[in-house]
Amino acid sequence: MQPRDIYYRDPELFVKQAVVDRYVDDLAFTLNIPRDSLNVVATAKGLIAGSLLVHKYDGQIIDCDTEDEVLLSLHLPLPYSMLTENRVF
Repeated sequence: MQPRDIYYRDPELFVKQAVVDRYVDDLAFTLNIPRDSLNVVATAKGLIAGSLLVHKYDGQIIDCDTEDEVLLSLHLPLPYSMLTENRVF
């Protein structure tokens, strides 16, 4: 989960995402565990991983399941289609 996900669950409560970041840091400190042990990590926009194939229109195929992480630059129109669980996006 990303701090952004937590913030958008109740933006009126948190006011801004920095508040969520501070709460996550405080909670990790209080529990004496690393922040990533809470499974709340910040990621770059466009970062994907998992069972997903990206078919670029130039013929290149990116298998997100075999890569550690994939960063896609999102431009419109999208220069690729994505396939997961037999669905095409």
